[in-house]
Amino acid sequence: DYGAVTVRFVGFGDVACAIPDAGVSEVVCSAPYVSPYSVAGAFPVEVSLDGDTFVASGLAFAFYTASVSSAAPGGAPIGSGTAVTLFGEGFVDLGASVCVYAAEATGLVYEAEAAVNATSGQAVCEAPDNAPAGSYRVDVSFNGGANLAPAFFLDIELDLYDPGDLSATALEPVGGPVE
Repeated sequence: DYGAVTVRFVGFGDVACAIPDAGVSEVVCSAPYVSPYSVAGAFPVEVSLDGDTFVASGLAFAFYTASVSSAAPGGAPIGSGTAVTLFGEGFVDLGASVCVYAAEATGLVYEAEAAVNATSGQAVCEAPDNAPAGSYRVDVSFNGGANLAPAFFLDIELDLYDPGDLSATALEPVGGPVE
């Protein structure tokens, strides 16, 4: 027992942590609450085994505020691997971004790797190719799925459909001029 194992998120405060296994050099804790109106960015992390003496870790934790405003397309054929683009602001590329598709009817969840362009505010990922037809809520995570989009993100939906269910029964008008 080392005492008060603590991690300091410089500029945001200290949090109590735990060492889950004495044989592993790993500290586990939660990041402190940070208002979505705070300054976003990467901030240094310091570690203390006694709660008093902190050592710079050389690591930084990124706090970000992001919002998704829209997605395109709104639908795709099942199994197509269609590229879905989420548009928004405050996107960050932490190297482990994923889109998470949650089926509204069943609650089943599918993940797909996302390519993020923080400068243009876009995240692109494939529609799930092994998911059945239905409506899916689309969320994005910039940290490998550890945290999904904050509550202030808009609900973005993707409808997967079976192209075999499509049919045309009428055409009106039946012709038109060449222009």
